[in-house]
Amino acid sequence: MSCETESCFFDYLKNHSVTVTFMVPSTVNALNKLSAIKGTFSSLKKVLVAGEALSEDVAREFIRIYKPEYFGQTYGSSETGFPTMKPIADGLNNLKSNGVPVHGQQVKISDFESNESLPPHKIGEIRVKGSQVTNGYINNPKANEASFDNEGFFKSGDAGHLDEFGNLYFAYRFKEIIKYDGYAVAPTELEFILMEHEAVKEAAVIGIHDEEGYGELPKAFVVLKEGFADIVSEKALIDYVSSQVCFYKQLRGGVVFVPKLKRTTIGKIDRRALKNLK
Repeated sequence: MSCETESCFFDYLKNHSVTVTFMVPSTVNALNKLSAIKGTFSSLKKVLVAGEALSEDVAREFIRIYKPEYFGQTYGSSETGFPTMKPIADGLNNLKSNGVPVHGQQVKISDFESNESLPPHKIGEIRVKGSQVTNGYINNPKANEASFDNEGFFKSGDAGHLDEFGNLYFAYRFKEIIKYDGYAVAPTELEFILMEHEAVKEAAVIGIHDEEGYGELPKAFVVLKEGFADIVSEKALIDYVSSQVCFYKQLRGGVVFVPKLKRTTIGKIDRRALKNLK
């Protein structure tokens, strides 16, 4: 069965008493909000989440509403598969973690420029090696040379850190970082703030070119919840974010209301498509 809306997915989980499921963070948040309209259900036992950064507050709210026995994040990509997973024994603990390396997989954190391995709690590039990882790109030796380090680890382009117990924590996708006036702005931080507003159903932030030479300006695309279209303005959301962030993280590129956010086939926000919207 294919569901094109979160409401359809909610009904499927409920009507079929689904016990184990996989979803992206935006769906977790949507199911939280749908519970106020459609009620809840208690069949879910294990929930695995991946695809984007997940707010711990959103995770805790989901657990409060649906009461699963296990809720965990994993990390992965097309090139690496899923090299980490939170142990089942951890249950509802350590919600921020993307898990530990699974059997046969190695994960390290390296400095983006020097390639040196970094100690626990230092953010750098997530690099993966193991049986799940691709052998390379067909007929593209230049890409292969750029994608693997001298120890054979795949260079993910994602930022994160490990703790002293080997848990991985995803931070952001390096290629999605917005560069404003020399400062780095992570879109996920602004998205989390917007999602906390009572009127916001979904939000995505990208960087747009600044004609005045400051690099990129953070711009938000927002889906409002039903009933808020005539109540909340773009300026209200800009001010809401500005009150919670430092000067270089403000939504200088503005806010655009859209009926829905285009997503990839696996549920991630399609940021390339947003770049083409006016």
